[in-house]
Amino acid sequence: MVATPIGNLQDITYRAVETLKKCGVVVAEDTRETRRLLSHLNIHARLLSAHEHRELDAAGQVLSLLNQGMNAALVTDAGTPAISDPGARFVACMRENGVQIVPVPGPSSIVTALSVSGLFANRFYFGGFLPAKNNERLHFLQNIQSLPDTLVFLEAPHRLLASLEAIYSVLGDRPVFLAKELTKLHETLLFTRLSMVQEGLKEIPIRGEWVIVVEGAIHGHEERTETGKQSALRLIGHITKEAPLSMKDLSRVLAELTGLSRGWVYEQLLKGRGEIEDG
Repeated sequence: MVATPIGNLQDITYRAVETLKKCGVVVAEDTRETRRLLSHLNIHARLLSAHEHRELDAAGQVLSLLNQGMNAALVTDAGTPAISDPGARFVACMRENGVQIVPVPGPSSIVTALSVSGLFANRFYFGGFLPAKNNERLHFLQNIQSLPDTLVFLEAPHRLLASLEAIYSVLGDRPVFLAKELTKLHETLLFTRLSMVQEGLKEIPIRGEWVIVVEGAIHGHEERTETGKQSALRLIGHITKEAPLSMKDLSRVLAELTGLSRGWVYEQLLKGRGEIEDG
């Protein structure tokens, strides 16, 4: 299991280079990306594709090659295999067949972003990519709203703004750190608050995959209750813009999302649907 650079090719370790040189086959998420890396390193190993939908097929081929005495390396496009990338099924298959698995550690965009965020990383929750559908995204965020751990997400450029809006709607105005193109020429780092993040991104091209790091929840029952109510108010404003539901249905949905009483939510709706201040 060989970690590869997330951008700057000089970040590859000596051990990773030596390991790749000793392997007759390199199993890759995208053979085109890996071919460029191997060419840069002057390595001419056989490449085998193991993207998300053919991990087990690739594992079968590799088992045959291993039985012939060959060594194999598993890599992803960038970073560490199986960390928000394909690889877990492949590794499980190798282990089930008694294959010795050796980790060769290296870069990870998650750890890299945490290290420069200024937010505590002694405990953190990695949420991967948020759900694409708005209601599912809101529900997911509501379930982790009270976690005291620093929260880390990945996001595609075409969903970044919508996800940040949802995060603010549910989690409130917390410190947030955003990073893209880490270790590359156009590396971009932004530290701000969720209430101001959209403004901060106005002059920044959204292209590229982003890492989002958000401060964990505050402590104390009263503070959590008040935070929950403020989140509910933001959710009401957020959802009523997109979902023309009846008052009855909307109060039910919001009560389920927030965990607050349906009566309290309905009362807020009566004060003026769609006119509640954001946060």
